[in-house]
Amino acid sequence: MEVGIRQGVKANLTQVSQKQLNDLSEDTLSAIDDLVPAGDALVPLGNWGEIPVSDVVVKIVHRVSSRTFLGNDGPRNTQWLDLAQTYTPDISLAGFILDLVPPLLRPLAQWCIPAMHRGRRQLATARGLVAAMIDERRRRQEVQPVSSDGGEKKQVVGSDDAIGWFDRAAGGDARLYDAAAAQLALTFVADHTSANFIAKALLDLARHPEVVRELRREIEREVSGLGWAGWEKANLHRMKLLDSVIKESMRLQPIFFASMLGAVTQEMSLKDGTVLPVGTRIAVSGDGNRDPEVYDKPDEWDGYRYYKMRQGGEREDMAQLACATTEHAGFGVGKHSCPGRFYAADFMKIILCHLLMRYDWKVSEAGPETVVMGWTQMVHPEAKILLRRRS
Repeated sequence: MEVGIRQGVKANLTQVSQKQLNDLSEDTLSAIDDLVPAGDALVPLGNWGEIPVSDVVVKIVHRVSSRTFLGNDGPRNTQWLDLAQTYTPDISLAGFILDLVPPLLRPLAQWCIPAMHRGRRQLATARGLVAAMIDERRRRQEVQPVSSDGGEKKQVVGSDDAIGWFDRAAGGDARLYDAAAAQLALTFVADHTSANFIAKALLDLARHPEVVRELRREIEREVSGLGWAGWEKANLHRMKLLDSVIKESMRLQPIFFASMLGAVTQEMSLKDGTVLPVGTRIAVSGDGNRDPEVYDKPDEWDGYRYYKMRQGGEREDMAQLACATTEHAGFGVGKHSCPGRFYAADFMKIILCHLLMRYDWKVSEAGPETVVMGWTQMVHPEAKILLRRRS
């Protein structure tokens, strides 16, 4: 199934297409109207209100991404959206607890972890939901004929969403992959990571209103005269300051302290003479994000850092948000880099455009901002931020 997921994502989830840009923009506005309690009876227009930033942003991201992953019915499938909201935290907690247990005891220990039981129930529910979606598409004849290796004619879902991608990657053979697990894997690796980076960028920008003002000028310059329904990919890609802000927030608070986990399959020696025997677990440290030889004042947030790099010079290429380098491994490096990073970069910029133009943002002192679990760090579920609807 893993090969099918990478194939499906790499072949289809690259940059946002023009149609997807319009759909994602429309879905973002709809999600904000429904999910952000500002400008309504809860928080009257012009007043400051406090929201749990991670919770609200995750819900927006699930709503918006569900069209790409599940098709046009995704944003309205409340049962799936509720499931997507809870699955990743539960399965992450279960994995963290299991990692503390000696390997020999894990087959028994798994039955004592409540989060593991919830994850199994969620997977069972997801299988029912996704199977119903696939059956409905076959009933509506949204399929395409393909030939299997044995010459047998099979029918694959022809829709341009993740359901169709995975089915085509498997040649229409449902035995080769788990459609529901594939969708939950996308939710795990895409939605919560994107939501975390959006929430972190908002928290950083709340401390830097001067950068927000410049961002709005940049957005207005690109959208002015076009409106949200008329802007194009080129407008989005010219928002270099917004690109820089997201990348800088990712640099200072990546999700993983170390990434690209692996294991040594044959004994190897490093340049300094260190010998790694077979079975050694290895990972790439995230210290490069704060390397003083690469970054000036590496421990300070500078929203213009990558914007300045893109004004010319030898590091201009590495300054783009979707660029994966050893100096900024937020999306991995080389063959281990995220295959959907170009889409994710556009996706995050679309949502931030609307949030920045719709609301003013201010720091709230209530609660911690970050939670650390193992070698991961995320925006704390209880982190708060103040917002006010702009007139």
